[in-house]
Amino acid sequence: MAGRRAFTTEFKVQVVREYLGGMTSRASVARRYDIAPDQIKAWQKRYEEGKLSDQPGGDTELHRRIAELERMVGRLALENGLLKKAAAWAVRQPNGRSCEIISGPGGSRSDGGAR
Repeated sequence: MAGRRAFTTEFKVQVVREYLGGMTSRASVARRYDIAPDQIKAWQKRYEEGKLSDQPGGDTELHRRIAELERMVGRLALENGLLKKAAAWAVRQPNGRSCEIISGPGGSRSDGGAR
């Protein structure tokens, strides 16, 4: 007795799209690919629910990518907030004081070297 056949996601999508194209009946598509018509109906249901994905990994891959993008948006939002605060602080400095990072406000420059 033969074991169960395994079909790739790409094949399932191809069969369902061919049937949904409306050019042939489910029975004729089933005969062409030697598949039970009820199997095509099950694949069609999963396809319409979005559970039969074109991409390998399906929902898991999509959720991983969404989580990665959400982390990136959060990090960029924090950086943006920090930059806005720094810009506002620089504008508020009294009397046009220098706000150099290395020497600090009102710092003196060296006279040319160590003695």
